[in-house]
Amino acid sequence: MENVIEPENYVCTDLLVKLASRCNINCSYCYWFKDPSVYDLPAIMTESVEEALCTQLKAHINTYHLKTFLIGFHGGEPMLFGLKRFRRFMNKLSEIAIQTNCRIRYSIMTNGILITEEWINFFKEFQIGVGISLDGPRKFNDANRIDFKGNGTYDRITEKIRLLQTNGIEPGIISVFSTALNGMEIIDFFVEQVGVKQFDVLIPDATYRDTVQPIAVFYKDLFDDWYDSHANSGVTIRIISSMVKGLLGGQSNSITLGLGAITTVTISTDGSIEGLDVMRVLGKGAVTSSLNIQTDPIQAVQGNDLWSKIRSASLNVNARCKKCEFLNACGGGPIVSRWSAENEFDNASIYCDDLKEIFGHVWKRLKEDIYV
Repeated sequence: MENVIEPENYVCTDLLVKLASRCNINCSYCYWFKDPSVYDLPAIMTESVEEALCTQLKAHINTYHLKTFLIGFHGGEPMLFGLKRFRRFMNKLSEIAIQTNCRIRYSIMTNGILITEEWINFFKEFQIGVGISLDGPRKFNDANRIDFKGNGTYDRITEKIRLLQTNGIEPGIISVFSTALNGMEIIDFFVEQVGVKQFDVLIPDATYRDTVQPIAVFYKDLFDDWYDSHANSGVTIRIISSMVKGLLGGQSNSITLGLGAITTVTISTDGSIEGLDVMRVLGKGAVTSSLNIQTDPIQAVQGNDLWSKIRSASLNVNARCKKCEFLNACGGGPIVSRWSAENEFDNASIYCDDLKEIFGHVWKRLKEDIYV
């Protein structure tokens, strides 16, 4: 049974929980560390924050009679939280699920380097979905995803992906677009070499103060190769699925693209209740919040200025976007890509021209098969 909530009455039904504010590798493009204030946060979530989060979560579920809830564990690198602490935390959350008769689903986004068979058994025990970050073949991954000694991480990450697969866990893979790759190459790599069927290729986080690389050719090729060779074989590319759903009148399954409210609630290691964490690309102080889970209920996020602006912007797009034939599928583009110092979120995406080209191409291909 799903939650029954009137659309105009927002109620938080998912949390992004930052178990760690530090990482064990040093990716060049990481949005989290674009904000130097993250180094002022506790390295891992404090015990007092953990207790407060459990208390507030139980009260929130009971108050709004929620039947389902989603928790995503992020960092930094969330596995730095440690297995013993994590197990205690999960036992508390499991007890809350039982007491409230609410199904709580879990996922973790990790670079995978710390994964062991003990960790895998833990993921299985608590049914935690696993996402791994990997940016394609070795030379591309190791150009940006390096450790603090400057060494590439490809071998360590792919080893842990194989360990997960050997033990019956099929991870989802998250990668980031690179001009060095082409769409056909990335699908072949993930499907044929890594052996995964679920992955995503993220549009790089950028605002109007950044110089961006063209993305249209890559995503058109990505769609074509998927559509022509993999669409009927169980291969799912989240960004492509979102495009297709949106173009066919459905709702996106991603907060990156598609028309719909962005209501992400982030709990930092110090207990701060914040909005979408990717906005840390704006630098120091961008996500500053006066709210804290130790003193405020989860629903109080509606009083957070940035959270409110993001939600409003996701529902009320720029005038240019309102006239666009691809509004439902695009939704104005990634929210961070609309931001400028002059207009905040009241802009079309900095990727607008490329997105139009991509959606136009995908729609043309779809129409060829829809209208016979």
